[in-house]
Amino acid sequence: MWIILFSIALAISFVYLNAVPYLRLKDFLKAQAESGRTFTRLNDAKVWVSIQVAMILFSIILGIIDRQNESTVAIAIALTGSFGGNIFAAQVNRCLYYNESGFIMGNKYIPYKSVKDFERKRGVLRIVDVTTYSGERGKMTPGCANMVRTQKEAREKRKEK
Repeated sequence: MWIILFSIALAISFVYLNAVPYLRLKDFLKAQAESGRTFTRLNDAKVWVSIQVAMILFSIILGIIDRQNESTVAIAIALTGSFGGNIFAAQVNRCLYYNESGFIMGNKYIPYKSVKDFERKRGVLRIVDVTTYSGERGKMTPGCANMVRTQKEAREKRKEK
């Protein structure tokens, strides 16, 4: 029975640790809206979230099928919490909040004019490092980085006119 309780605690901590940054982002966006800044949301997490939901369902089914085995049930509970936490994390890490003058990166408002460089990293997740002139670095999906690049170029064209 202790393994089930441990897996429940683990699942709760997975969800909690990923929900906290999401809630902070929501609070930040609310504060920005109250000060007059509104943002458009680019959701680059649809496929990722779909995979996480499928894995949650798989974990639940696995736990139900082999419910006589405590270890399997515990693993299913922990995995369900982990995949559930990943859904919250995707809302922070795989979505872009932007407007015509800047975007949100790491709960900070970054004007497009302060973006220095985009560096694509190799790997399975295809992450792009975004660097500002002040040395701040953030990670984005290629779709989000392309939107920032597009918005930055559009802003520069507006400034030229």
